[in-house]
Amino acid sequence: MPTTTVEGVVLRRWDSRENDRTVSLLTRERGRLIAVARGARKARSKLAGITEPLTHSRMQLAHGRRVEYITQVQAVSSFPGLRTDYRRLLAALAWIEALDAVLPLGEPHPDVFDLCVLTLNCIAGAKEPLAPLCWADLRLMELAGFAPEFRVSVVSGKALRGQKRWLSPRAGGALNQGEDGGGEDRFSVSREVAVALAKLQDAEEPPNYMKRAPDVTRALLPFWLDIAGRNLPARKRLLE
Repeated sequence: MPTTTVEGVVLRRWDSRENDRTVSLLTRERGRLIAVARGARKARSKLAGITEPLTHSRMQLAHGRRVEYITQVQAVSSFPGLRTDYRRLLAALAWIEALDAVLPLGEPHPDVFDLCVLTLNCIAGAKEPLAPLCWADLRLMELAGFAPEFRVSVVSGKALRGQKRWLSPRAGGALNQGEDGGGEDRFSVSREVAVALAKLQDAEEPPNYMKRAPDVTRALLPFWLDIAGRNLPARKRLLE
């Protein structure tokens, strides 16, 4: 079988056949793809560790008629800073869950791969791990073509005003009180949360800390649910 070498991060894995494991990978060279690690569930398999989510590796893929197989692996990082803090781990799992949910198969996008690795490293080291997660959420929404507008009203283009602000995934961002748009999916957030979202959209680098980070993360959940079109259990678990 012909082979190629890719650099990838495991986003999701599930058991297949008796001893195999199938993984969803985000790769630099080929975007998101599905591959099978034969025998990875065996006790002494060399492929067992690299099929766990949040593992960054260089791997050789063999191309079958319908399936791709992982044949050789060289580990790059397992992001150890995520493994010693439960909240950082949940934030990282919520991040790769979003990547797996919105990225199509087989569309190379090196910028998204670089964003993935940068975000995992920042979540591992930030004072507030939800701060780089929220920043990366907005970058990913933009790169995936679903960028909401939080700096001004998405309906009128006017500056946002008032202590209570309104957000609507259906409308595509922020609204002022009384503006049409969004319908039943609109929900209110505080002025502080709305300002934080707007600042994140203008930030060129992931922040190390952010006030009201859990509330900002919670405000982004309805947008992710709308974009992904499926349940996001890791994201919901993070916010419990």
